[in-house]
This record gives sequence, structure tokens and C-alpha cells, in this order.
Amino acid sequence: MGFKILYNVRPLTSHIHPNKTKTKLKTEGQNKMIINFLNESNNNGEKLTEATQTALNSRSEDFNLFTGSPSIREVYNHLYNKQLKTELVQEVKDQRISQEDEFYTYIDNSEMQDTIQTSFAEYGLSFEYKEGEIDEETGDYSKEPYFCYLLSFGGPSEEVRFYENGAIEFVYMDWFCGCGVNVTRDETFINLKQYFEDCEMLDFESKRELAY
Repeated sequence: MGFKILYNVRPLTSHIHPNKTKTKLKTEGQNKMIINFLNESNNNGEKLTEATQTALNSRSEDFNLFTGSPSIREVYNHLYNKQLKTELVQEVKDQRISQEDEFYTYIDNSEMQDTIQTSFAEYGLSFEYKEGEIDEETGDYSKEPYFCYLLSFGGPSEEVRFYENGAIEFVYMDWFCGCGVNVTRDETFINLKQYFEDCEMLDFESKRELAY
């Protein structure tokens, strides 16, 4: 299932509010997502949003494999070990199930599961806390802090940002331009956030204490 990006463009800001995104709608197998910000150069907005959508769809498929409910077919395509592929095909035949059935519901194979988890552990480039900026006059954040899960670097780069208020943002950046999409209500990214929470990696309080 892919994403169909809708235009709700606003100036670049870190004040991402989860409840400002409309409830996810499904049309023709796609999730309608809202653009949080669009910084374009040379009037390349259309190409930038298309590239963002392509990257978002690809990353969503990967995250569903790692932390969601992937189909048997998705796991098969990910496995690089021919023996494991053969075993998975045999399991499908023996159980008379479909390749579109959920992998974890029908397949109990620790080696295959370990392969998926190892791939996830090696997937991102970094996971780090980005400090916010406080307005000296109001004492409020002018730029909110967030945890950054960096997926690729350079031109382009991709990352997922987790904010303390629960918002999640997928950000695609190219040279001198970028696009951010609010994925707070998407199940795949909710599962990803839950994984990091279970690993105690989204601890904003401890990061604030270290800053003082």
C-alpha cells in the first residue's frame, strides 16, 4: 500500500502537531498523507514531491517488514539465503496457505526471523537527539527537539523525526530543498515508533537533564 501526498503546505517549522493531520483516508489502495513543509528551489516542487512520495513508499515497505505484519511474499523477497527461501516455499505448500498471508501468523522459523531483525539493526545510519531552540522572550520552543532516525545522507537524504508530542515526520531533503510529510497516523510508522519506545530510545526527559 502506497502514499498519495496531499498539499497542505506551510512554512518550515518544527511545531508538528499530530492532531492537525486529518484521519488517514484510503482510496484505491493508497494512504492520503499531508505535507508539513515544502522548501523548493527553481520551481521544482512537483518533482520534489514525487521523489518524496517514492522514497516514502519504499521506506514504508521496509519498515513494515521489520516492525509490522509482512506477508510471506515480502519476507521471501527479502531473504538472501537460498536454503531459507526453499524452506519457506515448502512451508507454504505444506500448510496450504497463500504467499499473501501474514508471515508471523503462519511461519515459526527463528532463523528467518533473525535474518529480518539483523537487517533492521543494520538498516539506518544513525539515531540521535536533536536539541531544540528556545525563544528567550517567551521561554517556549521556537524549534522543537526531536529524535532523528537517519536513513540516508547526502543528496538526497532521508530521515524520520520523532517529536515529544507524539508527532512523526518523514523528511526527504535534496540540495537546497526538502519536503516533510506527517506520518503520525500511519500504522507502519506507529509500529516503528513503538519499537524505539520499547527499546527506551525516545527518552526526551533524560536528554533534557543532560543538557543542563
